[in-house]
Amino acid sequence: MKKRYIFLTLTLCFFGVINTYAQVPSYVPTSGLVSFWPFNGNGNDASSNNNHLTAVGPTLTSDSCGSSNKAYTFSSLNDYMYPTKSYSATNVLTYSIWIKSNSTVGSNSTYSGQVIHFNNGRITHGGMWCKTLWVNTSGVTFYTYQSGQVTHTVNANILDNNWHHIVVTMDGNGSKIYIDGTYRSTKTSQNSGQVFTGYYRIGGLANTSTLARSLIGDYDDIGIWSRVLSASEIAGLYTANCCTTTYSTDTITSCGPYTWTDGVTYTSSNNTAKDTFVNAAGCDSIVTLNLTVLYETRGSMTLTECDAYTSSTGKTWNESGTYLDTLSNREGCDSLVTYDLTIINSDDIISQDPTDKNISPGNDVTFTVVSLFAPNATYQWQRDNGTGFQNLSNVGQYSGTSTDILTITNISTSNVNEVYRCIVTANSCTDTSGNAVLTIDRLSVPNLFVFEDFSVYPNPSNGIVSIESKSSLFGSSYKVYSIKGIELLSGSITRKITTLNIQDLAEGVYLIRVGNDAKQTCKIIKQ
Repeated sequence: MKKRYIFLTLTLCFFGVINTYAQVPSYVPTSGLVSFWPFNGNGNDASSNNNHLTAVGPTLTSDSCGSSNKAYTFSSLNDYMYPTKSYSATNVLTYSIWIKSNSTVGSNSTYSGQVIHFNNGRITHGGMWCKTLWVNTSGVTFYTYQSGQVTHTVNANILDNNWHHIVVTMDGNGSKIYIDGTYRSTKTSQNSGQVFTGYYRIGGLANTSTLARSLIGDYDDIGIWSRVLSASEIAGLYTANCCTTTYSTDTITSCGPYTWTDGVTYTSSNNTAKDTFVNAAGCDSIVTLNLTVLYETRGSMTLTECDAYTSSTGKTWNESGTYLDTLSNREGCDSLVTYDLTIINSDDIISQDPTDKNISPGNDVTFTVVSLFAPNATYQWQRDNGTGFQNLSNVGQYSGTSTDILTITNISTSNVNEVYRCIVTANSCTDTSGNAVLTIDRLSVPNLFVFEDFSVYPNPSNGIVSIESKSSLFGSSYKVYSIKGIELLSGSITRKITTLNIQDLAEGVYLIRVGNDAKQTCKIIKQ
């Protein structure tokens, strides 16, 4: 009967194309389908053969589900429906029909209650008729004419004013009759009939008064096949009665062309395509496609990086070159990025480090660093006077602190053992030079006290005193005493030159003792 269809939600699932005949319900087998008349408001053939029926007498009525104008009622023995196309009949066929009747009019005739037959006359009786289905008080009868008349009858009281489903099949193995989805019997001798060009007609013959009259009642969902349907297919036709058609939308966003369930590959967005599926109940579900097609994007970047570059996808390159990476754009599709990459090794920023300098007090000194990326490099000189490296600025003794040449003017003993370096930046890549040590030419320092293992200078001093020691004294201690023998300062000898800050001491004479040998003691004057 009329099928109303239920859709089960689909999410990016692919099905084969099932809608060979777009208007045929999906529960109806389409292989070998000659005609299918659903009677949805007219007698049109829903198959691709377009073998439409014209009603002579029958009028539209409600189907078994109560839907208006979804079936035809035959109210007279003389009612019939004739087709538009002829066929060369075969001896392999299936008839399927739903009927509802409680009429016994004309049932006294063997051939009364005709519902489907094959006739060589399209409108009137052409003189040849065969392969006919009757329903009357005797039950269900299938008639063929071979060398004589052959009938196959199943006794069943179906004239009870209820809807019943009847199927008849025939091939070389005989004929079979099914009622309400259930197999009833086989007649093996009924395996062929007359073969001629004719028409599949619905109802009785138009120009006879007593022979082969129509069954009075309601007809619906009539199908004819040029093959024998299987038992499962027949059961499906029966159980799919009164399904409910539902409609849903399959919303999809695709990056690039998308092949939908209808087998079509869509290269642009679409919101009109439809497809039909069958749910577990055997009912149809009609789906409308709501497809948005997006596409990948492409771009390029020119980058200069230090030592290596890591993309947002985690790919790392440490050599200059051209590279391709796949990212995601804001729509979630691929974004193909070409990188024109220049890798700078940070160790190559500086080609020449500053060197140590030994300068006499009162003179100027320069430290120079050379970069391969001059003049596009930037510079920052730093100094360590015993408290760690600190950035220099152009104040006091210092100038050129942000250039490749650092100048220090008026060197004094306070500058002894200071360490200098330069941080060079080019193309966002930073390199730090080696250390350069500033020492004081002790031979130019007045009042130099020289001992076997160490020397002390300058003397007198107003703040900084240097102890230049042999390695044999490394690890030993030094101490500063007042002239009265009170210990004021102490520390360890850890390198060649150790500086003492006596700036906070009062002017006067002090003693410096190095190591544990009391003879290695000298006097210094704080000015």
